Amino acid sequence: MNLDVLFSGFGGQGILFISKILSYAAIESGLNVTWFPSYGPEMRGGTASCSVVISNKKISSPIVSRPKYMVAMNYPSLLKYESRVLSNGFIFVNSDIIRNNHLRKDVKYFDVPIQSIAKGISEKVFGNIVMLGSLTKIIKVISRGSVINSLKRHLNKKFNFDDNEKAFEAGYDFL
Repeated sequence: MNLDVLFSGFGGQGILFISKILSYAAIESGLNVTWFPSYGPEMRGGTASCSVVISNKKISSPIVSRPKYMVAMNYPSLLKYESRVLSNGFIFVNSDIIRNNHLRKDVKYFDVPIQSIAKGISEKVFGNIVMLGSLTKIIKVISRGSVINSLKRHLNKKFNFDDNEKAFEAGYDFL
């Protein structure tokens, strides 16, 4: 089993954080993981992406050039990476800011209104955690419990864990 995931969005949308949490959860599940972030020098507001490879075997490269799964948190990221997703792959779209842009017929799109869902929990920003919940449900390789445990261990103490857990569960239950 080899699972390639590409996370993409603007810096500040929590792309690197959710990719890290997924990676920690995979490690907790006894799997091998590589985590390879890429972002511009401006970080917040600039384009960010992260390649995550999860496998039950040794991983030969951390680079994801043809992912099966992709998260697009903004329209420029969807445009940039959509063509790389494998045929029969899955694209998770932040449908609060990306609308009706299903250009490919050979992939499955999941429109997740992450900000709308997150606002039902708190005024804080949890959209990335909502998206992580939806992704976790579809990839089925890592349990929701492992992701919650990793979130609890690695969440910055200034953020409320209970609200993050609610955001994750809301994203998980959305699909």
